[in-house]
Amino acid sequence: MKLQLEPDVAFGIHPDLGVAAAVADDHPFLDEVLRKHHFRYNNTLDLYFLPGDTPHNMAVRAMARASREFQDVGL
Repeated sequence: MKLQLEPDVAFGIHPDLGVAAAVADDHPFLDEVLRKHHFRYNNTLDLYFLPGDTPHNMAVRAMARASREFQDVGL
């Protein structure tokens, strides 16, 4: 098993903009999955964000479902 030192995607909370996702590289699949789960790309910050009014339970589900899709393909 190859040890990966850098994650493909990381999720977190931005203090002003809410739930965020950062990607390690420019891979169309990463963008496709995040957009499918309602994340939108912010060019200025180079991050993906859920809409600010997303309820907490829906944000958790969006992150979990996107994470599962990434895991299913080995990311």
